[in-house]
Amino acid sequence: MFELFLFVDPLCKKCMKAENIVTNISNDLDYKFKFQFIPMLNLRIINKTLKKMELKNENVTINKVQKLYYRIILDYKAALFQGMKRGRNFLMYLQEELLFNNKQYSEELIFSIAEKAKLDLEMFREDRVSKLAKRELKKRPVIG
Repeated sequence: MFELFLFVDPLCKKCMKAENIVTNISNDLDYKFKFQFIPMLNLRIINKTLKKMELKNENVTINKVQKLYYRIILDYKAALFQGMKRGRNFLMYLQEELLFNNKQYSEELIFSIAEKAKLDLEMFREDRVSKLAKRELKKRPVIG
């Protein structure tokens, strides 16, 4: 079995396009391969996002951007507890709403997407604030 790890910036349109390409390739191949999207969080990514938001005249601080990434990644980790495919779908639906439909991150948006990704909403609600999800987030690699 072939295994692929794609390190992504969850708030990057190019990364989302790469995720779609990997997903499409996996669907087209005759043999199985496992793939994971691993969201990155580091100072370079935060600064890049901060600059993009400032260009849009959005009133943001580095702390707000860092918290946004933290919430997105934590929600993704919680969604992954219900299966890789559902977790990936959750992330991609969230990216679509944030990046292409210009929606703001909110509890309402998150649960709407969780429903669309066919997550068990009660379990997701618990998992996204669980110690296990926070521990999993701390385990993820931080790429310089």
